[in-house]
Amino acid sequence: MSRDVQLPPLQQTVISLDGSVQDNISLNTFSIMIVSNAVTSERKDEDYLFHNTQRKALNQLVSNLRQASFHWSGYTTEAIETTVDLAKRFLEKKEVPVSPEDEALLREAIRVGDFITSNVIREKNNEWHEMSMYIQNAFPDDVRIAWSLDGSSSNPTLMGATLVHDAQKFIKSQLYRENPMAGMAGAGKAVSQLDLVPDDSAASNRRDRKPGWIKNNTATKTDEGKRAKPSKTAKDELLNEDKGSYALVNLYFALLS
Repeated sequence: MSRDVQLPPLQQTVISLDGSVQDNISLNTFSIMIVSNAVTSERKDEDYLFHNTQRKALNQLVSNLRQASFHWSGYTTEAIETTVDLAKRFLEKKEVPVSPEDEALLREAIRVGDFITSNVIREKNNEWHEMSMYIQNAFPDDVRIAWSLDGSSSNPTLMGATLVHDAQKFIKSQLYRENPMAGMAGAGKAVSQLDLVPDDSAASNRRDRKPGWIKNNTATKTDEGKRAKPSKTAKDELLNEDKGSYALVNLYFALLS
């Protein structure tokens, strides 16, 4: 057949895509953790993430980092704020000599950390463990409030991917009615309570009680009601001690500049 058909030459082009703000925030969250640890530990002893005794923690961090190139909600706002506060106090006390390069690196980590914790969308991603998106819609205000991640009636509405899917299923189940959106506000409140239980809610034992119109919700959750995190598949392959921290840090700080 190759004799009868002349195939065109194969051409391959690598195209780099710019990350969204949330993509950049996910990656830079890891960067500030690495920078703060490297500078405040003086890159020595067991407190240093790249110390041999911390290999398991380092491998887990790198594994999570690989999976965080999209939306990541593994770090709580409190954890980020604690890291930033420790970095600020470290610079204020001046108990340990710090090179100008390390001081600049730590101040940049503080700046990025403050930016991350002030981002409302990231906060809602973290609270609900959802992939958020703004959806333009013709819903009335009470429906938008019930189905939004931030309890707002704004349009476009901030919704999670799971909420969007459940809203579609609800309307599809109501197509036989004259008004398919009848009861949609109440259904949104029910889904928010039963399907997307926040971290600080004690209602996780209700997660299996779904409204009747939800036939098959395959969203995976942990025992605490959180959306399940990516599987932990760390590999012992990466990173030289002194080179590793700078390599990871320099990769990602540029994303928010």
